[in-house]
Amino acid sequence: MRINKWNFIPLIKSNTGVALIIAVSLLGIFSLLGMYYVRSSEIDLKRVSLLLDDLRVREYTRAGLNVVLTEIEKRWGNGTIEELISKGEFQVDVPYYVSIYKGDGKVELDVSDTVRVSVRIKVYDESGKVNINLVPVSVIQKILKVDGETARRLKSEFDLQSGGRWLYVLDEIYSKGVSPDNISLEDIYKSLSTWNAGSPDNPIPYLNVNKASSDVLKAVFNLNDAEVEKVISARPFKSLEELINLIGKDPSSFNIKIGNLSDTEWAFPFTGKSNSFKVVVTGELKREVLGSHPRTTSYSLEVGIVIVDGKAKVVWNRLLK
Repeated sequence: MRINKWNFIPLIKSNTGVALIIAVSLLGIFSLLGMYYVRSSEIDLKRVSLLLDDLRVREYTRAGLNVVLTEIEKRWGNGTIEELISKGEFQVDVPYYVSIYKGDGKVELDVSDTVRVSVRIKVYDESGKVNINLVPVSVIQKILKVDGETARRLKSEFDLQSGGRWLYVLDEIYSKGVSPDNISLEDIYKSLSTWNAGSPDNPIPYLNVNKASSDVLKAVFNLNDAEVEKVISARPFKSLEELINLIGKDPSSFNIKIGNLSDTEWAFPFTGKSNSFKVVVTGELKREVLGSHPRTTSYSLEVGIVIVDGKAKVVWNRLLK
């Protein structure tokens, strides 16, 4: 039997045929919309989950920072701070609690077996460095290995009393005329700091001679290589007088004068006790995802801490990632 378009006219003209075509069309449209909204909902739920994990890991990281601040204060007070520093990076595993429905309207908290949270902490001693914003030209010149003119210009840029700007990031040194051929950034960070004297409004500079690098000892005490080796091999010193007697030089020859900050322009209190620290705290949340690799969310802070009146004071912080 030959079929042509006229065979379908009765079907199309009938109400049943029209209704069937409309129903099939609507079914297709709703199916597409359903697939779209399901997919969209999955994406939205994933975004919400990622956002919540990010917020949670930030809180865990800040909680870890508060814990280490308390620990630094305690250990600084009882004289065991060196044990914390020599410990290196240590990790604290934190339980992650979820709500479990137990029936009859009862909800209990239980430790998740699909989410793991850890906080890694490392404490660095920064008290053997000198603050570039507060040292004299002679120290800048020796540590950065620049000529006198460059050292004086740098000093004028960092001198707040002369209208300069407090330097917060040591990496900026290379944009101010210091050549990486003369000194590497790694060596700069070994000897200099921008924050270990506290805030620019109320700087409290000092130097722990028992932690100072050879470059710092050379620059501060105006020593040669042999004299520096002699000082390093004799550490730790219990008093500044011990150091001065060992060096055998008149303190007036030092590039940083000894005394109280109010007595002389370049006066650094010297100490054998560490008063400034850098702390890196990293929080990490790992969540097992069905049918996929575990998802990791992390948050890391670097914090500068100065002990003031026995209390750990955060003087700066920055987000690492």
